[in-house]
Amino acid sequence: MDSIEPNSASNTSLSGRLLIALIKVIAAIPYAARIKIGEVLGQLMSYIPTRDREIARQQLRMVLKGEPDLLVPEIYRHFGRLAMQSFNINKIFENPQVKFTVEGEQVLKDALSGRRGVVALTAHLGNWELLAAYVIRQGARVYAVGREANYRPLQEALAYLRESYGLKSIWRSDKKGLKQIIQCLKGGDIIAALIDQDTRVHSELVNFIGVPARTPARLVEVGLKYNAHIVAAFIVESAPNNFRIFLHGIEELSSVKAVLECYSDFLGQLILRYPQQWVWFHKRWRTLPDGKRLSGSEYLNYLRKVNAKGY
Repeated sequence: MDSIEPNSASNTSLSGRLLIALIKVIAAIPYAARIKIGEVLGQLMSYIPTRDREIARQQLRMVLKGEPDLLVPEIYRHFGRLAMQSFNINKIFENPQVKFTVEGEQVLKDALSGRRGVVALTAHLGNWELLAAYVIRQGARVYAVGREANYRPLQEALAYLRESYGLKSIWRSDKKGLKQIIQCLKGGDIIAALIDQDTRVHSELVNFIGVPARTPARLVEVGLKYNAHIVAAFIVESAPNNFRIFLHGIEELSSVKAVLECYSDFLGQLILRYPQQWVWFHKRWRTLPDGKRLSGSEYLNYLRKVNAKGY
């Protein structure tokens, strides 16, 4: 099934073409040097006193109950590294020093069988684009569900990067998106989504690292309805050039909330093991249990008050 046409030069903006050209230049830099550049740039970004950095500090303090100042630079270094990896994912697989370990190989074999569609619930942990590329290289057809970027050139660059390793996208803004998802599941394909963020889509409130968090639920509902395999899928870089993939089948659970609770628990355990590889600067707990969704400034004040009292 073809859901998205290739991002050809004829329908790409000038700014988008320039951004893609810059990505190609960066991608041509030798891998080790490129990664080092990313880490240095990330480290420098961690010194800029932005609201996102302060949200990361306060969320870390709320969840880990400790002093986060030493961890924040590591988080920014990781995302600098991740960006440089993602500019040329195919080259990672050609590097003989890179190793992949899969925990849950039978889950992967079942997903690749094509007998049933697969809903893969993943997160902004490790290099999630590399996870998709790895599964595609095992012979799967993978479609990612997500929201288009607000800035068109950035969206065009993302499309270019994903097309380079075979990942297709289904955008939530597309009126035909749900129909495409159902067709993919009926065809035995994998539908993947990053559901570890508080967004405005239909969601359930479940505990996430001990704190109630609004978690997207619609794709799980569709997966259960159409008898899909439902899999929690994550990747981390456990050591330089050593990637560990975690796969956990959770389709045996009968309710949407039970699936989301299992997903959140599994993800939370990995985040506590690899805290520097998750997006702590996202406003994860901004929707309160009473349903009120806080603005960025309101949320930061809320976190400060929670930490002053002790959660």
